[in-house]
Amino acid sequence: MLPALFSYVKANDEVGPALTAVPTRDWMAAQYEEIQLLVMSALCTLAPLMTDDYINCHGGTRLLLMLEWCVSNGTAVCCSVCH
Repeated sequence: MLPALFSYVKANDEVGPALTAVPTRDWMAAQYEEIQLLVMSALCTLAPLMTDDYINCHGGTRLLLMLEWCVSNGTAVCCSVCH
């Protein structure tokens, strides 16, 4: 389950209305950010219960990279997640 959630924990580098980060659909930037917020919320609950999976998925590194991207770009996702 955690690998599926972590597939949404990545930088939103695509500029424009649609994202192609998810291969099965094109998401609007706002939709993708909302999904990222929901994933972050789910990870807050699931990661402590699934520590082995979290470590195997390099969860800490992935979250730090996402945070670094948010801070460097000043995105709304970072502000919503961190506050």
